[in-house]
Amino acid sequence: MTHDPTKGCYTLDTLRALNPLYDHEHGLTQQDVEAVNAMKKYIESTRSADRPQCGDRVRYVSRHGDYAGSALIAYDRNDMLTVCICPYDPFASRTKDGVQCCSSGGPFTHVAAAAFRYEGPRRGSFKIWGHDGPCGNGSIRFEAEVAGWSYREPDPLYGDFTTEAWRRLYVYRIERPCGSDLYRTNGREIGDEAAFQTFLHDYKATVFPGRSPRQLVVWCYRPAERPLSQEQWDALDAPIADCRIYNVPQPVKILYDDLRHERICLLYTSPSPRDTR
Repeated sequence: MTHDPTKGCYTLDTLRALNPLYDHEHGLTQQDVEAVNAMKKYIESTRSADRPQCGDRVRYVSRHGDYAGSALIAYDRNDMLTVCICPYDPFASRTKDGVQCCSSGGPFTHVAAAAFRYEGPRRGSFKIWGHDGPCGNGSIRFEAEVAGWSYREPDPLYGDFTTEAWRRLYVYRIERPCGSDLYRTNGREIGDEAAFQTFLHDYKATVFPGRSPRQLVVWCYRPAERPLSQEQWDALDAPIADCRIYNVPQPVKILYDDLRHERICLLYTSPSPRDTR
């Protein structure tokens, strides 16, 4: 990666916009701006497209399909990198050969440096202490250009399904002495076997076995709602279905967005009195 030391330097106004609380309590100074710009330039000068560095960001996918779009490479120890999957903005400081990041969040995991795939430059958020040093609301947030990487844990349990693009549900089958089983997910009852099969069809779902005999892992389209005027709704050529909106039955028209993996309920709305004036 090439670095332009004059690119994107902060001013009092641009840094103040990112740190209104700090400015209110401590008063942002030109000294703070110069410290931030110096750290920003140093971070950007230590980036590489050949090997991940501390402070770089990662699009991380776990074996279970969990997607984290901005995981942080937090520590580097002998070619094993420590990755914070869901970090808070890290405090950045200089070391003799790069950057040290101190971050809370988690969970943390370890990945070999050679396992990452470079994706190009991207923005990353950092913090340093302001002119009053470590104290309440005394940190200053800024952004720097870092290297972006991707990593997928080996042996995925659900193929290419990830929470970046799909909805994941853990569904539990509850046996009943009489009648068919009940299916429930996230505290919501889906219904009996017929209702469950209808749900799988409506949301274009794929089912995997779960961790117990009564658990299923369902990957499906996400639900979405979009209001239309009565005129737009009437003109739309789409199948009509009944749906409960705020627990009130209402006719809707259904469309599918196969790129975003969404099942879209299109409902018509009555014009407000203000719209009819």
